[in-house]
Amino acid sequence: MNSHLFDERGQEVDASFNLEAESTGYSLVMESRGGTKGTSKAKNTQYAQGLSLLLLRLAQLDGSIHDALLETARTATLSPEDRRLRLDGFNYPIQLRGIDVEDLRLELARAQGRTGRSDSDAKGFGNGTKRIRLYFTLPHSLERSALIAHLTSSDRREETIFPEESLRTPSFLEGAAKQVLVNRYERDRGARDACIAAHGVRCAVCDFSFESVYGELGRGFIHVHHIEPLATKTGPTLVDPVKDLRPVCPNCHAMLHRFSPTKTIEELKTLMVRPS
Repeated sequence: MNSHLFDERGQEVDASFNLEAESTGYSLVMESRGGTKGTSKAKNTQYAQGLSLLLLRLAQLDGSIHDALLETARTATLSPEDRRLRLDGFNYPIQLRGIDVEDLRLELARAQGRTGRSDSDAKGFGNGTKRIRLYFTLPHSLERSALIAHLTSSDRREETIFPEESLRTPSFLEGAAKQVLVNRYERDRGARDACIAAHGVRCAVCDFSFESVYGELGRGFIHVHHIEPLATKTGPTLVDPVKDLRPVCPNCHAMLHRFSPTKTIEELKTLMVRPS
């Protein structure tokens, strides 16, 4: 079953993919663009944006692409070797963290035009928005459902956002007495899902569980804390959900950010007053 993508604002992107488990990791099938743009038969019209989002979100998980194959009707009878996308400037395995994923996306598009092609086929193999399969691995185990949630970024649950961590454009908070300018920073909900999949929903500081106290109402609720505050960054930053994020309850989250520099989780643990 195909999954649909959402951008960082929660807007659906007209691009779909399928995720399949493999013996050594996963394969991601990016569905081709087709039909006439502006008609009811058009599909996956935002192919390029969708593939860029998928590559970026795999990079956030420290993913590596080990192979990429062209999967079209015209190449179905070819061997994997003949369907392989050979990329100029990139060698498999491709460690995604730290590279320009847009450069990789463009090279994947160019390689589609060269793959499975002969001189007599020159007119039939030119576009770079075909069905491709990317074989990739992650350095840590992640359930398929959590991985799909991270790749789609479809979970738009409301959560309290701290000024230090929170949309890219400065915004004004208005009240009766004063006006305050707050820097807000873009956050990836998919990274939140991957953090929870790795660390659970108990507070990393005080071990509080909302579900254990509030039952169904509290199931799945927790804040996610950036170990290194986003406000210290100078621009968009790749986040490793396992290494860089931790689940914390709202109380502990507020205490972590009460002073500058932000307290560490271990420091806050030592400051907690235990009941006698």
